[in-house]
Formats: sequence, structure tokens, C-alpha cells
Amino acid sequence: MGSVAAMTAAPLVGVAAASLGGTQHALLVVSFVVLVWTGFALKYPDGWWAKPMILWEAQWPVRGTIHRIAAVVMMAVAVVHVITLIVSRKLRQPLSLRKPYGWLWRRRSSSDIRK
Repeated sequence: MGSVAAMTAAPLVGVAAASLGGTQHALLVVSFVVLVWTGFALKYPDGWWAKPMILWEAQWPVRGTIHRIAAVVMMAVAVVHVITLIVSRKLRQPLSLRKPYGWLWRRRSSSDIRK
């Protein structure tokens, strides 16, 4: 039998991981949309989607700054996501059920390696 603290902390770890995963995915989606919007605004400044940002260009370079910030957010979230997958065995578990990538995450014994 485990202690009461250990038994109550176990579900919280899953909830924290789930909320972190949801936050990661939300940040990835938002940063991707912002990257697309600002990237098109940089490439095609005459488009209707670029007009709101171009109005602010007199004060500071809005398009490039927002684009770089979104890129840093996307890269940071991607790195945190990979680290989370490496550290948490529970988050890797669904990957082990998928073919053809399941072999990456399954633990093998030394006898399996020799085969």
C-alpha cells in the first residue's frame, strides 16, 4: 500500500501533463497561424490581411517583430514537447501502440537485441 500523498499525487501528475499538452498544442496552433499571417504579410504587403499591420509600421516594424516572436514561441514549444515526451513514460505510452513507430519506444531486453 502506498501513502495517501502518493495516491493523491499520481492523478495530479496526469492532469498536469494533460494540461501541459493542451497548452503546448494551443501555443503551436496559435504560433503557426501567426507565422502564416505575418509571413504572408511580409511577402505580399499589398494583401488585405497585411493592412492592419502595415498601419502600425510607422512606429516600429510590426510584421517582422511579430513573425520572429511567433517563430521563437513555436521552436520553444517544440523543444519542450520533445523533452516532455522523453521524460514522461506515460505520455510516450500511446506511441507504443502505433505502428510503425511503436518499436522506437518499447523497452527491449538484451535477448531481443541479439535476434
